[in-house]
Amino acid sequence: MSHATNGLLRRRGNRHAAFTFAEIGALLVSLGLLAGGVLPTLLVAERDGERTRGAPAKQAPTTPPDSADLLQTERGAVVPSAEALLRKGTVRGSSSVGGTTPSVSSASRPDRGSSTAASGDNSDLDASGERVAETAGPEIQAGEPTGDVCSSCIRVDPGSTFIGNNANAAPGAPTSCGGGEDVFDVWHCFVPPCSGTAKINTCGSTFNTTLAAYASCQSPELACNDNGCGAPTAGSSQIEIPVIAGENYFIRIAGVNGARGTYNLRVDLTCCVNCPTFGLPENEPNCGLPQDTINGGCNTPPVVAPQFTPIACNQTRCGTVGHNGTTRDTDWYQVMVPTPAEFTWTVSAEFAAQIGLAETDPPGTGNCIDHTGQVNPFIDLPPCTTGSVTVCLPPGKHWFFVSPVFAAGAVNCGARYTARLDCATCIPTQACCIPTGGCVDTDPVSCDGQFQGSPQGAGTSCETVVCAAPPQACCTPFGQCFDVDPNTCDIEFQGTPQGAGTSCNDNVSCPSSTQACCTPSGQCFDTSPFICDVEFQGTSQGAGTTCDGTSCPGSDRGACCNNEDCFLSSPLNCVKGGGLYFGGGTNCNQVTCPPEGPVGACCRGTDCAVIKQSECELGGGFYSGDGVSCVPDVCVGQCCLRDAFCDRVSIDVCFSELSGIYWVSGGNCEPNDCPKTGGCCLDGGCFETSEGLCVDFYGGQYLGNGVDCSATACFPPNEACCLPRGGCQAVPRQICILELGGEPQGPGSDCATANCNFIEVDDFPDSEAVFDVMFADGAMHTVHAVGPTRLHVFFEGAEGQADDDNGNNLDDVETEMVQLQLTGMTPIGPFVVRLQDPMLHGFRSMGQIEELEDTQTGRLDLPPFAEDGMARSSFDVYTQVDVAGLTFHSHQPKRMSSFIDHKPPGPGTTYFDPVVIELFDANENPTGIKIIRASHTPRPPRPEIDFFPNTTAVMQLQLPDGSGVPIPLMGPTTVDVYFEGAAEGVAFDNDGDDRDEVRTRMTQMDLMGMGPMGPVSVRLNPNMPTEGEIEETADQQ
Repeated sequence: MSHATNGLLRRRGNRHAAFTFAEIGALLVSLGLLAGGVLPTLLVAERDGERTRGAPAKQAPTTPPDSADLLQTERGAVVPSAEALLRKGTVRGSSSVGGTTPSVSSASRPDRGSSTAASGDNSDLDASGERVAETAGPEIQAGEPTGDVCSSCIRVDPGSTFIGNNANAAPGAPTSCGGGEDVFDVWHCFVPPCSGTAKINTCGSTFNTTLAAYASCQSPELACNDNGCGAPTAGSSQIEIPVIAGENYFIRIAGVNGARGTYNLRVDLTCCVNCPTFGLPENEPNCGLPQDTINGGCNTPPVVAPQFTPIACNQTRCGTVGHNGTTRDTDWYQVMVPTPAEFTWTVSAEFAAQIGLAETDPPGTGNCIDHTGQVNPFIDLPPCTTGSVTVCLPPGKHWFFVSPVFAAGAVNCGARYTARLDCATCIPTQACCIPTGGCVDTDPVSCDGQFQGSPQGAGTSCETVVCAAPPQACCTPFGQCFDVDPNTCDIEFQGTPQGAGTSCNDNVSCPSSTQACCTPSGQCFDTSPFICDVEFQGTSQGAGTTCDGTSCPGSDRGACCNNEDCFLSSPLNCVKGGGLYFGGGTNCNQVTCPPEGPVGACCRGTDCAVIKQSECELGGGFYSGDGVSCVPDVCVGQCCLRDAFCDRVSIDVCFSELSGIYWVSGGNCEPNDCPKTGGCCLDGGCFETSEGLCVDFYGGQYLGNGVDCSATACFPPNEACCLPRGGCQAVPRQICILELGGEPQGPGSDCATANCNFIEVDDFPDSEAVFDVMFADGAMHTVHAVGPTRLHVFFEGAEGQADDDNGNNLDDVETEMVQLQLTGMTPIGPFVVRLQDPMLHGFRSMGQIEELEDTQTGRLDLPPFAEDGMARSSFDVYTQVDVAGLTFHSHQPKRMSSFIDHKPPGPGTTYFDPVVIELFDANENPTGIKIIRASHTPRPPRPEIDFFPNTTAVMQLQLPDGSGVPIPLMGPTTVDVYFEGAAEGVAFDNDGDDRDEVRTRMTQMDLMGMGPMGPVSVRLNPNMPTEGEIEETADQQ
C-alpha cells in the first residue's frame, strides 16, 4: 500500500487511493482503533433493487456534486468544482472488496467433503450483529443432505471453499456443456444474503469438471461451463450468475467423460454490505422519505429543529437510504471537535453514494444558517465500493453525510451502507512543486521524498502557487526566441513551444508570421494577427501581406490614376503628379483609371494646376471651370468678411484664416459689394453670416445687421437631462446632447419628476454553461454550452444606488437577463438555449441583486461601489431550447443564483439551479425532456494585453564595496489592462477622487543587462502579483 509519512495517501485531482479491506483493517489495527484486533469484514457487490434475475448489472453515472447532490430537491445549494474541493481535503478512492474474506460454511457429510473458512467473517450478519438464519427453500428435502439429487443438495456459504468428491456419485442427466457424458454428479445449493453477482468455480480440482447453476430444481440452466479457470487448472470450471437476496440457487458438479475425483467448490458474492458487530444502527424508519425527521440535518422539515445523528472518533454507523427519483435520503452525522484534528470518513455502500463534509462559514458553528451549500471535500462512489475523505477540522460542530448520487437514479429504500469516522493528528499541508511543473498539496516530508519536489512554505496551497515547468525554446509571432516555460510561451508571448529540452542557444529557427494590419484609424502596421487584434483592435490582411502594398480604410493613402496607371499615394502627391485620386483606403484592384477628359484650373491656396474637375475636388482644390487655364491671379478672389469688409485673398485663406462669409474667384473688391452681417440662430446655436445666407441658404433666424452671437435669443429654456451614468441636470437641450452626452426629457420637464435611474448593461460575450438533460427515453446527457449573455441592472438613481424594496434592511436592485444564446452538442445534434420571447409566452427573465450586509443605506454594498462586501444575485430564467430541429420551452423558470463579490460578477462566479423543469412543445404539451440541473458562468470580457517586446530600463546597482553603478536593461514586458465595460476605454471613478481609472497588472518583465560582475536579469516575483492602475489627470467625460 502506497503511503505518505503521515500514514495518509494524498493525491490531487481524481486520482484516489485504493485500499482493500484487509489493508484498511491492518491500518486500523496498527492505530489501535479496533478492540481486540477484530477485523470488520464488509463484503461489497453491485445492487439494483429493480433488477430481475439474469439482467446485466448497470453502473450508475457519477456526476460532480451540485446542490441536488447535497440537499433534497426542494432546497437549493451551490457547490464548487471537484478540483477546487480536492485541494482543500484529501479524497480517498474506492476499491471493490467483494469476496476478500471467507465466511464459516454449514456442516456437510463427511463422505462428501468439508469446508474451510477464515475466522472473523460477518458476511451473513444482520444489522444487530446476529448471524442470519439459513432457511432452506421448499424444494430442499429435510434431513441430512446427500448431494445425490437436486432436492438433497449440500449447502455451501458464500465466501467459503468446499472440498468434496464424486467418487460414489450416482449417474444423472448430463449438462449442455459436458458433451453428454458428465453424468456422475453432486448437487450443492446456497442462499445469497444480498443481491448482486455470484462467482462460482471449481478451480484447483483433481479432475476435468463441469459446472452448472439453476434457479430451481425444475428450471433450465442459468449458466454452464467446462474449462473456465485457465492454467494451471485448465480442466476446472467457472461461471457467474446474477442473484437475488434470500432466493435458493442450485449448483451441479460432474466430470467430463464420466471422470471422478476431488473437487474444490467456491462461491463468492460481489456485493454485500453488512453491519459489523460493533456497528451502531442509524435507526431511521422509511429511509427518511418523504421527509427526514431523524437525521435529515439541514434538510430537516422546518416544523422541527435540524436533526443529526451523533458520531464520535473510531465509531461505525450502519444505515440505509432510498431515492424515489425526485427526493433522496441524506443522512447527516454530527461530530463534536474539542481540539483541531484530522478526520477520515470511510463509507462502504451497496448503491452509488456521495459522501463528504457539509461546510459552514465560519467552520464549526453547527448552525444551518451558516451552511454554505458546499461539499468540501467530497467523493462519488460507484455501487459496491469503498471510499473515504480526509480533512483537518477546527474545534466546533461538524457534519459528515451519506446519500445516493442524485443523477444515478432511484434507489430502493433499504440499500445499506456502513460509515466509520477515524481521527488522527493534523499534519498541515503546503504546496509542493514537482519536477514536471505540476503541484501537489502534501506535507514537506512527502514532497521531498515521495514526489521529489520542492515545498513552497507553510500556508501555501496549489490554489495560489504556480509551479513553472522547465523552460524550453519559445518562438513568438515576430520570429523571436525566448527560453520560458510552455505556459508563459502560450499565454504571455502568444508563441509556440518548441518542445522539452530545446533552447534558443541550440540554433532554434523561429519564422516570422507578421502580416499587414489595418487599424480603425486607417494606419497600417506589419505585425502578428494576435497583436493586430488585441493591441491595435485592427484587422489582419492575410498571410504574406505588407503595408507597402496595402491601403487601409480610413487612411489618406488611396488609389491614384495617372495616364491610366494606378498606384497608392497621398491625395496631395497624387494631384501634384497630375494623377486622379480615388480616396483614402481605396486600392488599385478596386478602381478603373478613366480615359482622358476635360481639364481646367484647380486652385489649392494660390497654387494652380490644370487637371480634371473630379481630380481637383478629390484633392481638396477649387475647380475654376473646364478650359480655364492658370492665368495670373486665377486663384485669388474677393473674400467678404463681417460688417461688409472685403479682402482679396485665396479661397483657403478666406475661410480658414479670415473666417470669411463667401468668396468670388477673380474678384478685386472694387466695387465692394459685400453685404452686412449679423448673428444667425439655428437649432439653438449661433454663427455670424449675411441675412441672405442665414435665411435663404441655412433656414435660420437672422438677428439683424451688426447684432452678434452674444445675444441670448438663440438658447432654448432648460429641461431635465438624464446623465449617462444616472442622475439629472436641468440644462438646454443642445447642452444636454452635445456637452453632457445625456438624454433630454422634453420641453417643460424638470429633475423633480424625471426618471433618470441608471441602467447598467453588462455584456459577457463568452459565457459558459453546463446542463444535465434527461430525454424522453430516460437517457441522461451532460451538455457543455458557450455563448453571449447580456444583463441589465436597474439602479435606483445613479450607478450604485439601491433601496430596501422588500423591507428586510438590505438594499437591493432589480435585474433582467435580456440576452442568452448558449450552444452545445448532444448525441442528436446541437443544443441551443435562448431566452423565451416575452411577446409569445409573457415571461421576462427578471432577477435581483441584494447585499448581504448593509454598511451604507442607499448603496449596493459591494465593489466597486464599496470597498468590500458581497451580495446574493439570482435570475428567474425562462428558457427556450432548440434541439433536433424542434423548439421547446419551459413553464417554470430556472432559478439561477450565486454569491458575488463584485458588480459585474468577476471571473469564476458560477450560478446554479438544481430544480428539475420539464420542456413543452409549441402546443403546450409536455415532452418528457427535462433539464435536471444547470450552471452558468458569465465570463467577463478579457483584458487588453499590451505587449512591449523591447522595453528599456536603467537600474542603479549597489556593489559589495558600497559603490553604485547604473545598469542599462532591455527586454519584453506585458501588461494587462482591465477596462470596466465591453468597449475599450470604459473606466469609472472607483476611489471617489473625480478621476476615472482602470486596474492594470504587469504579467511579464524579462529585462537583461550586463554589470561589472556579469549578466544581470530582472524578472517579476511569481508569488506576488504586480498590480497597478491608470488614472486620468483630469476628467473631461
